[in-house]
Amino acid sequence: MQEAINDTNWYEVGELLKEQIFTNKYETSLFTLQAHFYLIDPEILAVFFLGSNLSKEERKRLEYLLQPALKRNQVSTDILLVSQLLEQVFDLDYSVQQQLQTISVQSPSTIARFQAHAGLVHLNVHSAHYDLVYESFRQMIILSQQHKFLRFQMQKQVDVSFAAALNCQQAELFCFQFCADLFSEQMKQVYDKLCENVSEQKEVEVKYAKTAVKVQSGQLLYHSRIHQLQLFLLSIPLHERGQISYGDLQKVLQTKTDAELEQVFTSLILQGIVKARMDSIEREVNVSYVKPVSGNEQIKQVLIERLEEWVGRIKDCKAIFEETLHAE
Repeated sequence: MQEAINDTNWYEVGELLKEQIFTNKYETSLFTLQAHFYLIDPEILAVFFLGSNLSKEERKRLEYLLQPALKRNQVSTDILLVSQLLEQVFDLDYSVQQQLQTISVQSPSTIARFQAHAGLVHLNVHSAHYDLVYESFRQMIILSQQHKFLRFQMQKQVDVSFAAALNCQQAELFCFQFCADLFSEQMKQVYDKLCENVSEQKEVEVKYAKTAVKVQSGQLLYHSRIHQLQLFLLSIPLHERGQISYGDLQKVLQTKTDAELEQVFTSLILQGIVKARMDSIEREVNVSYVKPVSGNEQIKQVLIERLEEWVGRIKDCKAIFEETLHAE
């Protein structure tokens, strides 16, 4: 840090300060840098107000003293506004929900949008709007790819957001692979079991800020079936997906009758997870498309293998084409 200050590399100073604030590893006192606030991006000062554990009295005093720097541009203004709105969020004041929604979409600040989504997650968990929890946390995952230190903030909400996503049939769990390392031991076991075993799914409850999100075994079974089906279909070359037997699919989805299999598969077709035609007379399914909504290392490896096969066939086609061209 001191080296960056000595070199007047204010961008680097700013990035280091934001990382310290969001990971609670204060190695530099911001108060010693007040003389440099006009050289550092004003976003930093706003982030300080957002991330630090200041008392309300101290926050107001500093905000008054540093008002010109705090409101120098839209980025810092939005971050400061979010910090104020979050105080109301934790009191479950739903009147701020629309403002957070606006900031989460329109703000030029990645940090402001991220924190606005975090506030929306908190409110929507308590109101049991699990589809909205999933959508907000999905955006948080995307935004955290721009600033790695934001992942520290995600840790508080990753378990409950994953539980909320499991309660949504339209949720694409693929995005959670980017934050699976942040799961608690309880949710790591749930995530692993989803990817390994279809039938042995038990109800899960995740406690969060004086509330809890329950995931019924039926929802876990649904997402586990999607994962296993995706893994199975992706392992089959496209040209071999035209005549998949009911028997093979019943083993993958662990259904007992043709009627149960058709019910499960029809549901996946209607939701756009797969595109397929079912022949109940021949007891075969023709699959033309499978949507990558689930993901882990198994899925990645299968996709890599499919791509390698595809590259190999392109090389073979190129060799045949060149051979034919030279023969002529």
